[in-house]
Amino acid sequence: MIDDTNDPVRVESLLVPGFVQASNPTTDEGTSNELNQARVVRYSSDRDVAPRAIIVAMPGFVGGGPSFDGIARTLVRKCTSE
Repeated sequence: MIDDTNDPVRVESLLVPGFVQASNPTTDEGTSNELNQARVVRYSSDRDVAPRAIIVAMPGFVGGGPSFDGIARTLVRKCTSE
C-alpha cells in the first residue's frame, strides 16, 4: 500500500477473529489463533462524510489483496470529489 500524507484516502487494516472450532478428535489439537483470522483492509475518505456505498471485494486465485489498492483509492477519490 502506498503511504502518502497528501492522499485524502484513509486506509485501515483490521484482523477479524474467526470461529473457534472444537479440537481435532484424533490429535486433540485446535487451530492456531494466527491461522484463524481474516485480514480486512478498509478504504475511506479522510473527510467526515457518511458512505454512500460499500463494496466488498475478495481476491481470487491469481490476484492478492494488494491488487485492489489502486482501484480502491481511485473509487474513494472519485466518490468524494466535489
